[in-house]
Amino acid sequence: MHRQKLILVVLLLLPLVAYSDSRIEGPETLLAEADRLALLSNWPEAEPLYAQSESLFTQSGDQKNALAARLGYIWATADAGVDSAISREVATNLEGPLVRSDSRLKLRALVAKAVLDRNTNEIAARGHWEEILQLATRLGDKLWEGRAKAEIGQILYMDGNVASAAAMLRDAIVSQYLRLDLGAAIHYTAMVGNGFVEAGQPEAGLKYCNIALRSTYVVPDIGFPYLAYQGKARALLALHRDAEAEGVLNEAIARAREEHNYQALTQLLVVAGTAAASSNLPEAIQRLREANEISHEKGFHHVFAWSAFQLAQVYRDVGNLNEAEALASNAIDIMRKLEDRYHLPEHLALLADLEVRKGNFDLADRLY
Repeated sequence: MHRQKLILVVLLLLPLVAYSDSRIEGPETLLAEADRLALLSNWPEAEPLYAQSESLFTQSGDQKNALAARLGYIWATADAGVDSAISREVATNLEGPLVRSDSRLKLRALVAKAVLDRNTNEIAARGHWEEILQLATRLGDKLWEGRAKAEIGQILYMDGNVASAAAMLRDAIVSQYLRLDLGAAIHYTAMVGNGFVEAGQPEAGLKYCNIALRSTYVVPDIGFPYLAYQGKARALLALHRDAEAEGVLNEAIARAREEHNYQALTQLLVVAGTAAASSNLPEAIQRLREANEISHEKGFHHVFAWSAFQLAQVYRDVGNLNEAEALASNAIDIMRKLEDRYHLPEHLALLADLEVRKGNFDLADRLY
């Protein structure tokens, strides 16, 4: 009797469950959920939802939404590596009739293109971020207006315009917290923290990165805050709290490997390799080489130059001047192409120091 009642209840509830599942798995709902997760930098969970929704939209013949999902997928997977074919695909979409006739779809395409370009060359992405800012302002999209301002602020920083960069980033981050765009607020707060560490203010950098990390505790589904971990580790190292820094780095590196986030992984390996240089040269060389090789393979030019610079310093310190010179020269070529005026002087100073050690004083003078 009890079994018959149970079967009856199941039969009555089955249509409701099926209806609920179909709603959850509908392509519009999947796309909306993917967008929500992507805005939280939760790439591992957003990626499959974008792929599923694209497939369903394609099957139903909905080309516009299929393209929206495809562009979202490209955005969500950008940190896995830069593929020139994908970049060309997005550029073609930007010129296509679907994107040209729909401002929202154009905004999505511009974001995908800007993120791909950012991972290759942040400064070259400036035009796309400025276009995103203009379009978002016209559409009244405060979320993407704030994100574009933050990205432009970062580019201004690398272009050497530190005061303007700080003002733009500050305004953008305040807006993001007020509008509860917490995925962006956490990311750019951590970016400011890293900037303070680079500027020789590790205490301030640690404070900002800890604010970013504490904020993740109250944001459900937030992605792993790699930039905050990186900045915190760099700050701790500058404050000679090496054991704490090692724990932070090991946790973040393991997570980056697990999530195949090679953009984050290569940056973290550079920090870890640089930290190991004073106490464990084989480990330092191994980590920096891995960062250099992966960033070259994945097309992350800025990280490639950074890892080459740090590895050149290690080789210089152990007396391998020829290898150090080759790496430093390669890094300078990349930095000039990237137009990174903020970091280029330290690259030139390293090469000049190498030339002094090799007795090439005239060349060293020109570099200085």
